[in-house]
Amino acid sequence: MSAANLLPSGHRRIELTEMIAITKRFPGVVANDRVNFDVRAGEIHALLGENGAGKSTLMHQLGGLYLPDEGEIRLDGQQVDIRSPSEALRLGIGMIHQHFMLVPTLSVTENIALSRQGGPLLDLNSVRDELMAVSETYNLEINPDGYVWQMSLGEMKRLEIIKALFHGGSIIILDEPTAVLTPREVEDLFQTLALMRSRGHSLIFITHKLNEVQIISDHITVMRDGRLIDTLTNDDIDQSTLAHMMVGRELRLNLEKTALDAGDEKLRVRNLSVQNDYDLPALRGINLSVRAGEILGIAAVSGNGQNELAECIAGLRPATGGEVYLNGESILDKSIGDRLQAGLSYIPEERTVHGTIGTFTVAENVILQKHGSRRYRSGPFMNFGAIGEFTEDLISWFNILPRRKEALVKNLSGGNAQRVMVARELSHEPEAMVVERPTHGVDVGATEFIRELMLQKREDGVAILLISEDLDEIMALADRIAVIYEGSVVDVVDRKDAIADKLGLLMAGGVGQV
Repeated sequence: MSAANLLPSGHRRIELTEMIAITKRFPGVVANDRVNFDVRAGEIHALLGENGAGKSTLMHQLGGLYLPDEGEIRLDGQQVDIRSPSEALRLGIGMIHQHFMLVPTLSVTENIALSRQGGPLLDLNSVRDELMAVSETYNLEINPDGYVWQMSLGEMKRLEIIKALFHGGSIIILDEPTAVLTPREVEDLFQTLALMRSRGHSLIFITHKLNEVQIISDHITVMRDGRLIDTLTNDDIDQSTLAHMMVGRELRLNLEKTALDAGDEKLRVRNLSVQNDYDLPALRGINLSVRAGEILGIAAVSGNGQNELAECIAGLRPATGGEVYLNGESILDKSIGDRLQAGLSYIPEERTVHGTIGTFTVAENVILQKHGSRRYRSGPFMNFGAIGEFTEDLISWFNILPRRKEALVKNLSGGNAQRVMVARELSHEPEAMVVERPTHGVDVGATEFIRELMLQKREDGVAILLISEDLDEIMALADRIAVIYEGSVVDVVDRKDAIADKLGLLMAGGVGQV
């Protein structure tokens, strides 16, 4: 093996990865239909598509989670059968998932060592030395003795990359790698990816952010409905064209936001303090208010108290001090159902925990908060005809796929599960809404749809508290922006006065005024 065929870490470089006529079927669905995809050493290849387009299924076959039903995978011309993630790693294929695959209570070195063979004789000191060598080679600064629970999200993403490189990743798949990062952390990540590209890695970049595709990729493959639409070089391709290829229709990428005069105060948080899951302060006496016809955006990096704020307002988490008012009336002592009846709607951050019940059908999920309504009951029995009609209307309106009210939510793609949750909450007539990361993990078409619905609710006079780590989303939708850092409100500014770079600095704990 020649030196030219070695990565800096000493592992073999794969010059060409080919997926040929890949077909993968699930019950009632053809997830991949004779898809061709290839990536070469020293390139970043973006993979785009709507939720359910088949891109994750395709990459899960390359990463060893699924076996193709038809087709083949070749590495440098040699056909391989990848039957497990460990086999993929042995071949030089690493996958960095959207959700962190780390153990918070273990150190950096211990997390790296988890997948290393060696049993009780494993030498942690040698693992530490190897990971530091990787860290230095790729300019990925890391504390090998620090614990994961103490790390920022940007540091965790860095650790995931180090872990893939440590195990010899010549081909590295990155699934929505910027989803929880600040603008500065995204810049740092892109510098790392550019260095990895220059050292011969093949990088597959899955994202819904079209601007990132244009910044970082060399080639772009677009999928729709399980099929390959086209593979393009990143030369003078515009976002509108990419969006059209993804969804098969024209999209309005620039939202038309009507100027409104906000009305009376609907939602107020006064001196609110809340503890997190570790019984430590998550919010430290914060004050916020949202008026009718206004969107107040909360800009914060994950873990700074914004999730606890949403859960406390919704009734999922107790307050340790302060008050929450809806239409001037305290709601902290009200049940979740009473808050709903009072006009509060909640779209949670995690659709699989608080948002939906995976073992329930689409119809059962959308009716969860309405099952006591006279419209959906016939005496002591459920009126399944009315429930079915209501569900089918929502499926059509929100383009939920598959178009079957009997489908179990656990079998839907992440984006379609998100549509079910958003459909249920927006089908109410709320006076105030708490919305956490409504477009997280959904495709560009669903993003356009959800954001336009939120703006319509704003025009209808609803007060919306929008929590998002996506500054582009905050800047596009919010009328005012509050930055929260370590449980305190750092600043609240009008959108017209906000500058993205300074907001990102404050989100990361930087000093200065927006």
